[in-house]
Amino acid sequence: MLVIDSFNALEVTIPKQADVRVFLHQIFSRIVRKMDCTSYMIVEGEEVVKGTPSYIADAVIRLNIQQIEEGRFVRKVQILKTR
Repeated sequence: MLVIDSFNALEVTIPKQADVRVFLHQIFSRIVRKMDCTSYMIVEGEEVVKGTPSYIADAVIRLNIQQIEEGRFVRKVQILKTR
């Protein structure tokens, strides 16, 4: 099993969007597919990151926290994709 937690952190460390895609392609095509393992990608925040290559991972999970009233928050887990 491969878990990329979080895609947002990965995206920040690699400045060019094209390089992020190349990096993920290398990981998934050379390692994950050959090992035949399940892959999960986690994204954080209210909106899905633009350009998130969700087509690569077997599952994409979004984590979010929302303030419902002063001092009270709700944590959310949303499954955006699963195979």
